[in-house]
Parts: sequence; C-alpha cells; structure tokens
Amino acid sequence: MAAASALAGWAAVVLGLEHPLWASMGAVAALQGLNYSITVQRSIQRLVGNALGAVVALALLSMPLGFWPAVAMVIVFQVLAELLVMTNYTLTTIVVTPMALIMTGLGQQLAPAAAFARVGDTLVGVVIGVLVAALSISLSDRHHLGARR
Repeated sequence: MAAASALAGWAAVVLGLEHPLWASMGAVAALQGLNYSITVQRSIQRLVGNALGAVVALALLSMPLGFWPAVAMVIVFQVLAELLVMTNYTLTTIVVTPMALIMTGLGQQLAPAAAFARVGDTLVGVVIGVLVAALSISLSDRHHLGARR
C-alpha cells in the first residue's frame, strides 16, 4: 500500500495534477479489497462515485455558499456517508466527494474546476492501485487473472 500510495502521488506530480494526495488516497482505497476481484470492483466504484460526486460538487462550488451553509452541507453529506457506507461504496463516494471538496474550500476559495481535478487524481490513484495489486497478487488469488478451467 505504501508503494502504491507513493507511486500514485509521484505520477500525479509528474502529470502536473494539482492534488497528488488525492491520487495517493485513491491507490490506498483501491487496495482495501480482500482479493484482486474486489480491488478492481472497489476501484471502479470509487472512480464512478467520484465522477458523480464531482458533478454534485461542481454545482455546489459554483454557488456562493458562505461559511454556515457550507458547514451544514458538510454535516448532511457526512450523515449520508455514514448511512450509506455499509450499503454501497459507490453511493458513499458520491456523497464523500462533494463533502471533501466543500471542506477543502472552507479554508480557501475552491474553484469549480477542483471537482474535475478530484476525478483526474482519483483515476491516476485507482489505476496505479489496480496495477500494484496485479503485480503483487498472491498465488491463491491468481485464478482472477487467467482463463477459467
């Protein structure tokens, strides 16, 4: 996980992405699966959830929210994330993405383009996470890679 995180962050820097930490987190999140199949599924779910959550964040970041409305939205998104986390990872990441971007924007004004940056960094992270998982797959889990007998 440490290698995937570092590699994803480095790749994001090399690609000129603004938030390499998001790429590192994407790689670590991808590697939370118990086997290779779950790692790939989780990566797809994270990427899809981040893309859909970025659409929500884009709309919200385009509005002048103000501090207290932004805090209220963070609370709503956090409650939704807690309710969804045991049900569906994609839905959870849909609400976590705008929450994270709004929280980031509390300290500094965040442009709507940050929503697109989140998706780009996540893409780099999950791709590297899946590649590292494929390269380090255990012998007992190799049946996910080849043709079935």
